Amino acid sequence: VPFLYHYRNVSGVDGFAAFQPVFETMVAVRNSRGWLPNIEDSYIRPTPTHLVAEAYRASPTRLHSSASLAEVLMWAYETCDFGPFDEERERSGFNYTGASWDYPLEIDELLTWDPSIQPVAPDVAPDQFLEGGQSVFRDAWESAGPQQRYLLFHGVAVADNHNHHDQLSFILEAAGQMMCSDSGYSRGTYSGPERKAWYVTPAAHNTLTFDGEPASPRASNVTPASVRHAEPGLLLETKTTTELPKHGRWSRTVCRVAADYFVVVDRVEAEEPMAVQGSLHGGRGTLEPAGDGKAFLWKYAEDRYGSAARLRTWIVAPGADTVVRQGELTYIKGDYAQYPYLETSAASFGAPWITVLKPGPADDAMPFEVVDLSDGARTSVLIRAGGERVLVTAANGEAVNFHGHGIETDASLAIVRWGNEGQLLNRFRDGGTTLRAAEWTKLD
Repeated sequence: VPFLYHYRNVSGVDGFAAFQPVFETMVAVRNSRGWLPNIEDSYIRPTPTHLVAEAYRASPTRLHSSASLAEVLMWAYETCDFGPFDEERERSGFNYTGASWDYPLEIDELLTWDPSIQPVAPDVAPDQFLEGGQSVFRDAWESAGPQQRYLLFHGVAVADNHNHHDQLSFILEAAGQMMCSDSGYSRGTYSGPERKAWYVTPAAHNTLTFDGEPASPRASNVTPASVRHAEPGLLLETKTTTELPKHGRWSRTVCRVAADYFVVVDRVEAEEPMAVQGSLHGGRGTLEPAGDGKAFLWKYAEDRYGSAARLRTWIVAPGADTVVRQGELTYIKGDYAQYPYLETSAASFGAPWITVLKPGPADDAMPFEVVDLSDGARTSVLIRAGGERVLVTAANGEAVNFHGHGIETDASLAIVRWGNEGQLLNRFRDGGTTLRAAEWTKLD
């Protein structure tokens, strides 16, 4: 930012137009409290976009139908919670830049902030799907409390610098708390041995490995292919990468159902048998089993990162085992500790894996049940959420049939949702030729 102003004011070279997508992206991916995620080599950051708002007074933006980018950038700053960063600065002296001792933050803030710019919230859809490969599923631009939902699906091209092995990973924040988190950058320095030993590895992220290797292990500049489907009550996106050992192919689908919970489906195909291992991190919470080896419960106490909350989790992975591990997590520079996470592994990947994530407040009492209906090469779950029912069934490839519970399909992925009165609300098919779904009958 100081260089952009310097070039413009001293040499007449205005680089702000070229950098506009950067600052728009800061708004597009911020969470409900105004923070940027701690993915790749980054800690959690606020969005101090007021520093550049003045330069975009006359710039239209894709984030609003009529307001200038300056007004949206001022809104991003005005609605950002700086509490954790102010607290850390008081405790350790570190400011949010990550370069506390060689960055004149206060001078830049005083020289660039123009308080005459009025904040205006974005008026485009809160769900954002960026060309670079990141997608954001959010309930609203401004959201707090039990209904808050935010999921970032990270499918960017692999870089040759500051890259982590986090291909097709995701982070989840809901009910005012950070839940399925990225482990972060490092404890405190780029050169710390823990960065390469842990933080950049696949195990530190919500992703998979294949015969012990990450997806896309080398810089490729190739953004994974992405296909999206949206209708009321069902939003999903599939990202696919073919940068795997043994000419493998991995498709990960993230679904948001009823604006409330999420389903993650992993389909892996390869020419030869391949061992697959996945990690699922639950942030700064305690973890306990909650069922038959497939169900788990994360509990979160109120802290400087959010409210008291809980995350109910089911991992249905035929032929695989899920165990609890410990791994380090850092949100803000210097604030690191060990927390439990789940590791799921199979010596040879067979049927797809389905993960169900139901976030809620600490006192969440909504009836919610996941029933495993898997059979052979097809993985299927029936979800009962209140009075609604959702059936998700997936196979590696097509022509593996599913019959029962009111549906018939040979799709590689099919989702059917019924309402409280048994009426069909949503139906989705990926691959295959058939998806027949009837009104819900009492076959459950």
